[in-house]
Amino acid sequence: MSDTNSESGQGQRRHFLRDSLLLAGAVPAALAGSLGQAIAGGSCQASRPLRIGVLGCGRRGLQLAKFALAAGPHFELTVLADLFPDRVQQFYRTMKGQFSDQVSVSNAGKLIGSEATELIAASDVDAVLIATLPTCHARQIQRLVDGGKHVYAENPIATDAMGLRKVQEASRLAAEQNTCLQVGLQHRFQDFYTQAIQQLHSGIIGTPVRAEVFVTRTQLPGSRSAGVQNERLRDWRSDPELGRDLELESSVGSLDLIQWAIGCSPHDAICEIGAGGLGSHDSVVNYRCPNGFTLRYHEIVKPGGRHQSRHFVYGSHGWCDLDRSKIFDKNDRMMWASGLQVPDSSAAMEQFCRCLVQRVLQFESTVQTSCVEEAFRATSIALLGQLARRRAGQVVSSDELVTGLA
Repeated sequence: MSDTNSESGQGQRRHFLRDSLLLAGAVPAALAGSLGQAIAGGSCQASRPLRIGVLGCGRRGLQLAKFALAAGPHFELTVLADLFPDRVQQFYRTMKGQFSDQVSVSNAGKLIGSEATELIAASDVDAVLIATLPTCHARQIQRLVDGGKHVYAENPIATDAMGLRKVQEASRLAAEQNTCLQVGLQHRFQDFYTQAIQQLHSGIIGTPVRAEVFVTRTQLPGSRSAGVQNERLRDWRSDPELGRDLELESSVGSLDLIQWAIGCSPHDAICEIGAGGLGSHDSVVNYRCPNGFTLRYHEIVKPGGRHQSRHFVYGSHGWCDLDRSKIFDKNDRMMWASGLQVPDSSAAMEQFCRCLVQRVLQFESTVQTSCVEEAFRATSIALLGQLARRRAGQVVSSDELVTGLA
C-alpha cells in the first residue's frame, strides 16, 4: 500500500471514530484526552480497536469502564488490575455480561497484587483508567506516562508536595511524547457551571470580594480498622487513616470551582476547629489571596452524613450561587439564571463526555484540554488547607508548599 493510501486510510479511520463517538452521544471522562489525541493524531491503528486497561477494580473503575465501552465497538477492555483477585473476577463478570463483544481479558490480562502498576505499564494497552487509592495516584500516573500510555486519573492527583512534583514531571513527558494525561474535573465541562462562570467573568457581580464553600462529609471511625494492611486497603474509605484522603478528594473539586470563578490563588490560610459554634470535628479554613479576596471553606462532619457541597461567590454588586447557576444583586433580586437543571452524578459524567466529543469534532488537530494544570492548582490549595487544619490557629503560608515543590 502506498503512503498516500495509508494516510487516506488513517484519515478515514479518524473520521469513522469521530462519527461513532458522536452517535454514541457520550465518551467517558477517562478517555477524554486519550481519544482526542488518538483520533486527531492518528495514533490508533486501523486494524484494531483502542485497547483499554483499568487500574483499580472498585466501583469507580467499573463506572469508568462502562462509559468507555458504551462509546462504541472501537474500544476494547483487555487488562484489569487490582490488589484483590475477587474484585478483578467480579469486575470481569460484570463487564463481560454487559459488553461481551468488547471484553477480551484473558487470564494473563488479569493483573493481581502490588506489582499491578508495573505490569499494566508493560502491557500493550493504549489507555489506562486509574481509579485507585488517592495516595497511589501520583506514582501510578508517573509510571504509566513513562510507559507511553494515555492516562486518565481521578482526583486528587497527589496527596503531598512530592506527589505533585511527580505529576508535573509526568505532564511534561506526556506533552513531549504526545500522549494524553487527563484529569477528571467534571464541572469544567458542564454547561450548568460554565455559563455561571462566564457571567462572573463578564463582571456581572462587580469585583469579587469573597467566596464561601460548605462541604458536608461523613465522620470516619475513631480507631484503626482491625485486620491486615490489605484488608484495610479493601475498605480504605472507611479507614480512619487512609480515609483522610477523602477530605482532599472532596476539597479539590470545590476549590477548583472557586479558583475557576475568581482566578486567584491564596498566599496563606488559617484554620478554626470546634470553635464559634462549630462541632468538635468541624472546621473552617480561611484562605487569603494577594488582591484581598478571601475564601472561607467550611467542612461539616456528620456520622453517616452524605457528601454535599455548596459554593457561593460575592462581589461588589451582587453574588452567585454556583450550585443553582443563579446570580443575584445586593438586594437578593435575581439578575441571571442559566435555566439548566442541576446535573446529578450520572448526568454530570454524560455532559462531560459529550463536551469532550464536541472538542474532538471541532478541534481534531489540537491537543485536548487535560485539566492537569487546574488540578495541580486546586490540589495545592487543598494541601495548604490540610496543613492549616493540622496547625489549627496558626497562619500557614503557601511558600511552605512551594518549598516542598522546589
